[in-house]
Parts: sequence; C-alpha cells; structure tokens
Amino acid sequence: MNVAPAALPDLASIPALEPLAHADTILVFDGACEFCRRCIDTLQRVDRHDRVYCVPSQNLPVREALRLSADEAAESVWLSVRLPSGRWRRCSGAAAVNSALDIALGSRVLRTIYHLPGVARLQEHLYRRVADSRGPSCRLPDEPVSISKESESR
Repeated sequence: MNVAPAALPDLASIPALEPLAHADTILVFDGACEFCRRCIDTLQRVDRHDRVYCVPSQNLPVREALRLSADEAAESVWLSVRLPSGRWRRCSGAAAVNSALDIALGSRVLRTIYHLPGVARLQEHLYRRVADSRGPSCRLPDEPVSISKESESR
C-alpha cells in the first residue's frame, strides 16, 4: 500500500526522537514478534551502510511522529522515506519489505519486480498470510516503549 507524500513534524524537535532526526528511511516493525525481529536482524546484516533505521512499532513517540495508528502498526510493517522535498512517502506490507531491502542493498531490483504485472498482488497476499499467522505475542502493549539501545546505534 502506497500513501501520498505527507509533511511530518521535524523529528529533531522531539527529544525522544533525536536519534531519528537525520534518518531518511525509517522502518517500523512489530518488536514483539520473534519472526519480525529475525527479519529485521537479516535486514540490518545486509544494510552495510546503515541506510534503513529500524524502530519497533511499540515505540509510541515514533508511531505518533510518523502518524501511524496502533491498528496500522499492528497490521503491517511500515516504511517511511524522506523525499528531497522534505516530505515523507509511506508504504506498508510487501511494498515496504521490498523497498527496505532495495534501499539497504542500494538497488531497485525488488521494487522493479514488485511492479511487474501480478507480482504486487501475489506478494501482498503472501505478506498478509504471514502477518495474519503471527501469534498472540505479537500484540502492541498499552504502554509506550522508548527507542532501544539497539535502535539508537543505527
């Protein structure tokens, strides 16, 4: 799912978000999901130039700054990319996974394949099947979670 570019607050103006101030690509994922965390570990291993900043969706200040509701964050991974204009473009699901991997690898291969006829539909269907199969440990807590030390090092 692609979302039109939107203006977001200056992340540097929010003390809890200072580590994100210079990030151009932010991936919000379910930090309570073991499968999701393993996928993020893989992404971080291939992201040799630290192009994608990964933050758990349980981080309320980040969710609020990126204008993600708890329901949106619980439903899917979200990728926010800062455009040259300073506005942000967001996508979710398989589109976000493909884009995050391409950005991490410095390529456009996966995004190109994603846009071939029928591929996006198939990938989004498969993404939804995996996301819907996550267990009860993948729920968002009611209390805010701060940016983890692991996230700050990115």
